[in-house]
Amino acid sequence: MLDQLRDYLPDAVVEVLTPDFNAIRRALNIVWPHARTSSITNLETVERLTPKVRSKATYRRSLDVLRYANRLTTKSGMMLGLGETRGRFSKL
Repeated sequence: MLDQLRDYLPDAVVEVLTPDFNAIRRALNIVWPHARTSSITNLETVERLTPKVRSKATYRRSLDVLRYANRLTTKSGMMLGLGETRGRFSKL
């Protein structure tokens, strides 16, 4: 379907929001080639709060996936107001 969209709108930027696929590169490599900009995985919060906010993800694994995606233009989302403090948050 993405290839058909690209045929119809060749200049369209396609964003793909994906999970981190448990950092399984084979799975990541199936999805990523179809996007020019890929919103890989959201960090959502600071490392200390990740287990509470994202029970199935780890902060470090998400960072590793974003590093692996360095050949793409990537973006990741982060929410505020989940319990972070100024002192800890300012160290990011």
